[in-house]
Amino acid sequence: MHICFITNEYPVPGKPHGGIGTFVYTLAHALTAMGVQVTVAGDGDADREYKDGEVTIHHVRPSKWKLAKFWDFYGRQQKRITQIHALNPIDIIEGAELYFAWLPKIPGIKYVIRLHGGHHFFSKLLNVPTKRWRAFQEKKSFKRADHFVAVTQFVLDGTRRYLPIPANRVIKIFYPVNCAKFYNADHTRQVPYKIVFAGTVVEKKGIRQLIMAMPMIQEKFPKATLDIYGRDWANADGSSYIGSLQTYISEASEDSISFKGAVLHQSLPRIYETAHICAFPSHMETQGIVVLETMSMGKAVLFSTEGPGPETIEHLKDGLIADPYSPKDIAEKIIYLFSHAGLEQALGQNARTKMLEKYDLPVVTKLNLEFYESLLKG
Repeated sequence: MHICFITNEYPVPGKPHGGIGTFVYTLAHALTAMGVQVTVAGDGDADREYKDGEVTIHHVRPSKWKLAKFWDFYGRQQKRITQIHALNPIDIIEGAELYFAWLPKIPGIKYVIRLHGGHHFFSKLLNVPTKRWRAFQEKKSFKRADHFVAVTQFVLDGTRRYLPIPANRVIKIFYPVNCAKFYNADHTRQVPYKIVFAGTVVEKKGIRQLIMAMPMIQEKFPKATLDIYGRDWANADGSSYIGSLQTYISEASEDSISFKGAVLHQSLPRIYETAHICAFPSHMETQGIVVLETMSMGKAVLFSTEGPGPETIEHLKDGLIADPYSPKDIAEKIIYLFSHAGLEQALGQNARTKMLEKYDLPVVTKLNLEFYESLLKG
């Protein structure tokens, strides 16, 4: 079996990554370990082919044309995929919601869209108008897909409201998490009252409300700290989002809130291990891979009552969920955890059990492989 993933987010060695890039990297290497041939096609600094372990990577350079850059790039990408197929026939091509709009279908190949959260989905979630050009492309891409994979029921239901997805052509498979890499944490390394956030530092991740919750948390637990890991986001005017967050940090909390910047993915387990609780009060997610990773480590996690939060965490059984728009609710949930000694370990171990049963890499890889094999059997 030969599977080709189309993505521009595959991790570059030595640089931070997350989201779709983490997913493709994790699944691609797990599939090759099971004997599947995997190719990844995407953009890069230059036209080149290289190996990442057993995964073959093909980069297509950006267009040098002043006009029609869009058509030039996709034309060359299609040519590269055709060449790959001629040398080693591709059985399945998988991409995100928008990727098939301008790639003519090659007979005999099954085209799969994995629903990570597309333009229609997030536009409606944010309550902003869709952009006509992107909406047109997404609709065109969906018409070309043979099958769909949803990473949560939430993203499937949300996408279905605006784009047709036949029930007999869609399956739900969770994101995988490598429970060996994100090992069962040593709780002796836990720093009391330390809160850890990881992810892009942007409004939709709920980081502003988490910062605003800190004075309330510190009123009860003065030693509470917040470490924030992730790259900065640019505001609409081009200014730093972290810069705008500074105005929400109270004088009493400024010494206990630290912006640590982006870190390599392999550094995250050691960072999570020191946390008393990992907090991700996101306004919107399709799943939230960082949540799965920290749950895998047996850490207490605070997620969101919005989106896939209730689908992922059973409140007070394997984690906490809070209203991401309410600093007061976020504070109250964290204070509750800090007030009950040992609760973080009980929640964490239940979380790890869930990850091993439903989200662990071998479990999810097997589900994906069975799905791919079913497509080839017709």
